[in-house]
Amino acid sequence: MSKVKEWLYDVVEEKINILKKAYKDEIVTKDEAINHIMQIQNIDVWVGDEIDYSIASEILDGEMVGVYA
Repeated sequence: MSKVKEWLYDVVEEKINILKKAYKDEIVTKDEAINHIMQIQNIDVWVGDEIDYSIASEILDGEMVGVYA
């Protein structure tokens, strides 16, 4: 993986982890967290595909990890 793509992946993963923590700490609702995940810039690179509600929900629930390409 190129350095830029690796950096981008790390930035997206950090934002996801912040949202997961906010959801776990009950700062945001599940729907709010999912909507924020769907709005993360370059989330499609992390997912490896287009993002939708069900994929964002899986990410929030910890059932999905990023795709290293």
